[in-house]
Amino acid sequence: IVIANGQRNPRRISFYKTEVAAAFKVTTSVENGEISSSQKTVDFGSEFTVNYTPEENFELDTINVDGTGISITDYPFSYTFANISQDHTIDVRFKEKPKFTIVTKVENGIIDDSVTLHRDNNLTVNYKPEKHYEYGEILVDGRPVDTQIHADSYYFDNIQSDHTIEVKYKAIPSFNVHAEITGGTLSPADGIVYRDEAYTVVYEPQKDYKLGAIIADGKLLWGADLDKYQTGFTFENVQGGHDIRIIFYYK
Repeated sequence: IVIANGQRNPRRISFYKTEVAAAFKVTTSVENGEISSSQKTVDFGSEFTVNYTPEENFELDTINVDGTGISITDYPFSYTFANISQDHTIDVRFKEKPKFTIVTKVENGIIDDSVTLHRDNNLTVNYKPEKHYEYGEILVDGRPVDTQIHADSYYFDNIQSDHTIEVKYKAIPSFNVHAEITGGTLSPADGIVYRDEAYTVVYEPQKDYKLGAIIADGKLLWGADLDKYQTGFTFENVQGGHDIRIIFYYK
């Protein structure tokens, strides 16, 4: 580039010659993430955008441009050098996100183990009762939640702190069934059945005997009513105790 400098008195014109770089360098560096590659030839007066992303479970910590820190809030994903007229540097550093623990506990059942994970993650905790147990209550961070909505699992969304989940199962009520027989044998004679389940009594007559009547919870069944109960009787969807008597008579 040639620069001219003129004077009136005495009348004089001076010429100077200088060199200006036609291209510049942008040097990038990153810690715990990825960043756009450094560029050795960025044209004078142009612009250059540097993009950066963290590794999994890391977040933006600091950005230094030409050795000076800038706001990570204003430049969360990229930084643009505008009207470039000199070399530049940018250093981006990511830090590990905080970790939180989800503590799980269960009574009379099975639940996923406690786990520690990074902030902003999600977690589903699964659980189920032991045999003959049902929901008593589910407590999340000490507060009860709907056992119908969260029947088999609970979902922690966008975790920002420690949490606890405790699932308590209670015994399903059970009832006694008493059975008697005349003129035959049966199995079982007495037993226990849990609510909502079925209970079947199986029987057979002695030789030369036939079914004459059944008395179930005080109700008499005989004649055509016995056709479907020749070898057994089932109490369906049990909600309380039952009694049954089977009567065979000699043919």
